[in-house]
Amino acid sequence: MQTSIQTKILMLVEDVSFDQKMMVGLLKRAGYEVVAFETAEAAWVYLQDPAHKPGAIILDIILPGDSGLNLCRKIRASERFAETPVIFCSSKDKDTDRFWALRQGGNDYVTKPFTPMQLLETVKKYV
Repeated sequence: MQTSIQTKILMLVEDVSFDQKMMVGLLKRAGYEVVAFETAEAAWVYLQDPAHKPGAIILDIILPGDSGLNLCRKIRASERFAETPVIFCSSKDKDTDRFWALRQGGNDYVTKPFTPMQLLETVKKYV
């Protein structure tokens, strides 16, 4: 059974409650449906369901347990998600952080703090 991409559904993996609520609210007001997780492990379990194929995935790098970088590698290793855009959103602002995030398979990188327009414009490039 082939699953179609649910383009208006975004998956957000962010462990900081305030940031997660702010991002979910911003994305919902822009017309997206958002499923949010605090850990990479919970997000990976969600992605194992064939009915779940978000239009894009927004990941923090530093998460409790497994990192966003490791989750991105798992996502990219899965044929089902090979073309799913992955956008890193992190307070890590060094060029090496951006380099490694993109090297793991990320499509883009937004540095916190960001303006609402920065996040929305980045998401719109891919969804």
